[in-house]
Amino acid sequence: MRLVFIHGPAASGKLTVARELAAKGAFAYPALPAARVAVDSGTMHPAEAAERIRAALGLG
Repeated sequence: MRLVFIHGPAASGKLTVARELAAKGAFAYPALPAARVAVDSGTMHPAEAAERIRAALGLG
């Protein structure tokens, strides 16, 4: 048995438009800055996480 897809993105031209937009930089974003703090919410109490974030941002 062979499946034939007639109504996919390529058939509608959406894939072509997406490639054209990508070539023009439409999906290009600057890199995110390096993390200043790491918080593991699975192992850290919320108050400790908040304190770490506050200290990393230099607040109060």
